[in-house]
Parts: sequence; structure tokens; C-alpha cells
Amino acid sequence: MTNVSAAPDKVTTAADAACEDLKLTNIDSTATKVDGQVRAYDAQGQEVAIDVEQAGDNVSKVSVRIGVTGDAAMSRQIVDHIKSHLNWL
Repeated sequence: MTNVSAAPDKVTTAADAACEDLKLTNIDSTATKVDGQVRAYDAQGQEVAIDVEQAGDNVSKVSVRIGVTGDAAMSRQIVDHIKSHLNWL
């Protein structure tokens, strides 16, 4: 889990864009002012689940899970892309 300085709806928009950057497929996202989620699939068909929760005033907690067992390197890459997109929102 990682905290980022932005509201959940903006973080979810950035997460969706990060999935596009990484060429993930079947991207589906929903967001509110207090939470959000993005679901997509990698080339191996594993689900990529990104959950966003409000953690304070203009702070969100981001959780990324790849497949059943997880992939720490891919999760970090997604979070880095999310942070990069937040600079433009």
C-alpha cells in the first residue's frame, strides 16, 4: 500500500491511465470522492486490481494486486505510473 497526495477520484483516473500506458487489457474503472477501483488484465490473463481509498484530506491509499500471488515489481511500476500521471492532473 502506498499513500499519494490526491483525492481518490483523481488517483483512480491516474490509475486508469497507468493501465493504458502499460498496455493492460479490459480496463474497467469506477470512482467516487471517497474511493475507487480499477480492474484490468495483463498479457498472461492475470487480474490487476487497483483499489483506492481516502486516507485524509487530499490523501489516498493505493493498493495494487497482480493475480493471486502478487507481483511486487509490476505493482511498483504501476504505482510509479500513477504518481507520474498525478503530476499532470
